Amino acid sequence: MRNATACKQCRQSKRRCARPAVDGVPCNNCHRRFQHCSFCPLPHDRPRHLNVSIAPEVQSPDSSRPEDLLARLTNTQKLALVDNYFALIHDRPHSLFHRPTFMAELQANRIRTSLILSVCALASYLSTDDAIRTLGQEMALASKNLLLADIGSPAIAHIQTAILLATIYAAERQPRADAMFFAIGARMAQILRLHDVHEGDDAVTAETKARVWWTLIMFDYWGSAGLMIRRQLEHQPSNIPYPGPEDIFQAARPFQQTLEVPGSGLWAHMINLVKIFGFIQDLHQELATQRLSHSDVDSKVEDLAKRLDAWASALPKGVVLSDDNIKDHISRGLGGAFMALHLGFHHYFTLLFYHSLDSYQPPTVNKSTFTQRCRGHAMKYSELLQTSRNTPGCEASYPVMGHMAVVSSSVLLHMLLFGDDNELVGARESLMGNFAALVELEKFWPSLGVSMRRLHTFQDVCRQPANMSTYRIDQWMFRFLYEHSNSIGDRVAPKEGGGGGDSCSVSPAASMMSSNAEAPPLPPRFQEVAKGREAVLTSALDFLRR
Repeated sequence: MRNATACKQCRQSKRRCARPAVDGVPCNNCHRRFQHCSFCPLPHDRPRHLNVSIAPEVQSPDSSRPEDLLARLTNTQKLALVDNYFALIHDRPHSLFHRPTFMAELQANRIRTSLILSVCALASYLSTDDAIRTLGQEMALASKNLLLADIGSPAIAHIQTAILLATIYAAERQPRADAMFFAIGARMAQILRLHDVHEGDDAVTAETKARVWWTLIMFDYWGSAGLMIRRQLEHQPSNIPYPGPEDIFQAARPFQQTLEVPGSGLWAHMINLVKIFGFIQDLHQELATQRLSHSDVDSKVEDLAKRLDAWASALPKGVVLSDDNIKDHISRGLGGAFMALHLGFHHYFTLLFYHSLDSYQPPTVNKSTFTQRCRGHAMKYSELLQTSRNTPGCEASYPVMGHMAVVSSSVLLHMLLFGDDNELVGARESLMGNFAALVELEKFWPSLGVSMRRLHTFQDVCRQPANMSTYRIDQWMFRFLYEHSNSIGDRVAPKEGGGGGDSCSVSPAASMMSSNAEAPPLPPRFQEVAKGREAVLTSALDFLRR
């Protein structure tokens, strides 16, 4: 059977189809009309995970050279890894590339070896073949060595490589390496002044630089909280615009001079959202060090809730969460990015209200409302996560999804213990859905086993009625909520005398969490409910322990 010489869209419209001799680039007609071209397969047209094997390694004196690592992949396998990277990862935790430019440079053998190694290494996690996954580890190491060997020469490709390596190290639970490679990328970006508009850049180059810069901003908010360090780029002045619509950008040709941008892209909305996330982090830091009164906490939470609600209200009609908009974004190859946006929104809201779950917190006017909203957003996160898992083209298969599922699950555990009877069935189903997602994600990101063990520890404490201060926001809880790429250890009380404790120790008010410290009596209603829910909780948790 002959290969099609015209795309599906041109055949249907009976137009002459012409395109560049580069795979993954739309034809001229589709390019001019900013429409999808069948020569550029959508994510849901591709396999969700790779199932290809590589030839047995041939040992040679030069087998450790980076070029030889790539040579162990056939061209088909290399393209499959790249394809899965763009289908399942790109535009979710980061947005770094103009795909047609990337593919053109790859086929012309002009792409930096360190960059293609890091892309293939990250994509190898989604392979079902152990040999490819093992090779991915070697490729990540080779990419790191190449980048460090040329660290004195800042370049866009080096920044992209550093971000990919930071993503890999975060997935491997190596937060210090994650932070170091982010810092390399951030400093190179400042040296190259990616935060400024460069008049000589064509439209595609300018948009690529903007996406790399805003990705670094996103990483700064997420990574700094995890290590309890200051954000590095928060106060860097910038005059570059937010990213435009992703599909229009990806439909552009390499080095295209102008680009009509009708409005903001999904990543622009993500950036506005993550800035509110930064204020939530700051609030929790204040809570953890007990610098706020309860009335101050309520006031700050109400203000941030209004900001999140305002963000949602300001979304364009086509970006609001709905079944029709999910289908529309899938048709444009943006289903995964669309889901990532709304999963993040519900995760941030869950974090904002999390402190209200503390049973020992003195009652305030808003406590009950905050608790219900926390539970509602945790359940909505779980619902969207299941939609993402079960809907081709909506996949969110990257590690931080597992961390957010753990936070959601900890709220659902609270519902099983202390929710109303009419909430139990929904809470249990949502919890089981989160567990299933974690088990599935762990197949591809083994380090998520740490998150699952963290949840085991958390639920063990929850099952002891005297320990319902589990939900108090102290330094340990701050780490539980934010350190998505690190093990956090056991929750312990500070040593006698309280001097010189590390960042893992808890505040004096939270010392009741120590196994040898006495907690104040749990309110009678909570004691009675907790005892009656033991069987329900045990049944739900048995699934995760299997």
